Amino acid sequence: MHVDSSKTTRNGKTYHRHLLRESYREANKVKHRTIANLSRCSNEEIEAIRLALRHKGDLEALVKQRPALVLRQGLSVGALWTLFDMARQLGIERALGDTRQGRLALWQVIARVIHQGSRLSAVRLAGVHAACDVLGLDAFNEEDLYGNLDWLCEHQEAIEKHLSHGRAGNDGLFLYDVTSSYLEGTQNELGAFGYNRDRKRGKMQIVIGLLCDGEGDPLSIEVFEGNTQDTRTFGPQIRKVAQRFGGGAVTFVGDRGMIKAPQIQELGAQGFHYITAITKDQIRTLLRSGTIQMELFDTDLAEVCAPGGERYVLRRNPVRAQEMAASREDKLLALHVDAQKRGEAAQFDGCYVLKTDLTAQMASKEIVHGRYKDLALVEEAFRTSKTAELEIRPIHVRLATRTRGHALVVMLAYRIARELSQRWASLDIRVQEGLDELAGLCVTEIVEKGRARCSQIPEPRESSRKLLEAAKIRLPEALACRGVVVSTKKKLPERRSQN
Repeated sequence: MHVDSSKTTRNGKTYHRHLLRESYREANKVKHRTIANLSRCSNEEIEAIRLALRHKGDLEALVKQRPALVLRQGLSVGALWTLFDMARQLGIERALGDTRQGRLALWQVIARVIHQGSRLSAVRLAGVHAACDVLGLDAFNEEDLYGNLDWLCEHQEAIEKHLSHGRAGNDGLFLYDVTSSYLEGTQNELGAFGYNRDRKRGKMQIVIGLLCDGEGDPLSIEVFEGNTQDTRTFGPQIRKVAQRFGGGAVTFVGDRGMIKAPQIQELGAQGFHYITAITKDQIRTLLRSGTIQMELFDTDLAEVCAPGGERYVLRRNPVRAQEMAASREDKLLALHVDAQKRGEAAQFDGCYVLKTDLTAQMASKEIVHGRYKDLALVEEAFRTSKTAELEIRPIHVRLATRTRGHALVVMLAYRIARELSQRWASLDIRVQEGLDELAGLCVTEIVEKGRARCSQIPEPRESSRKLLEAAKIRLPEALACRGVVVSTKKKLPERRSQN
């Protein structure tokens, strides 16, 4: 690793450029990779970095050579750099852009993964982690982050379009589902009373739709008013896919409450296909018409082609059947119910029917069944985003734009957390546990005459090294110390600050 310096003269003015670079070999060729742009550093800081790099293998000799230098523990960098590098690998950094607003948005995403909380807590977190040095940010406070949510909302379509490019997979599969998230208070512009999946009676809510690719990676998130029906959220997703993807077949997968006759008609108008499930009443209708027979549920996986071109894939889940039977027996234990009615109630235990317009040549019954089961990936995303791991709530904003910006931050944070979870799967460690371990890795500041000249990253201990290797993260050897101090505009209450 070295400092690459150059200067150019334009219109009689000289410009200096300083880059922190490293060399590596690829296919017997020596190449160079830029780690950080140090052009904003002073000449003294550049020389301090060069000095530190020359003695990176023997800091003791460095201290002896310059008695005025002092080494001290600096800010945390391990977890921050891991998430920053992961955002680069996933294309999130590029999608957000290199403007100040893009960098603030990237910090909000990283902060959401490290520690969930409000914009106020994200500012305080930047005082613990080397956010400004890694992201090249100047000072900011919570009001800057609130304003950044407006910016995220305004640029959401462009950001998601950049991220979703080429993400639909070869089969053109899209998974879509909705959830709700309750609100504390009544002042959110999108808040309304509706069907509450959180079982929080008397609380207003928002409705959230999440569109994922066939692998379960989120492509787009949309926030609706809290009284929006599930089916009304589906049309915008069809139009979204039609505008952003083209040149191939597209199949939407949604549950029985999402894709109904109007949605099927709208999909057909775009030339799209669908996979969904039907209700128990619809199953009874098919039985009465002779389209399907009960004995088909006794096979592992059955298929029926209807005259209208629809295909039905049938299955009885024996585990689910036992669970439903046990639950019904517990409820009816104290009641007298004749055997015939019990038999009728148990007839459909564990039975479900999938419906699709995909032909057998396009997808076998096994593929149709497997793709519908992939909806569990969207449910996993909702669970992660709504629980303690990312905590989309409490929602500390009131404006509709900021609510949507907040949801986008959570979606991008989920993409990073999901990728980390997959890369750390072999280590049998949760994402939060791994980040807590890496957060203990702090820079070593080289201080001269009371001023930090540069920050060197020490060799990580064995447990941290394994996490970094599994995540395919390479730490830089040093960071430019920009000396930016971040503080909140709102201070702690006096009583709390004294405790």
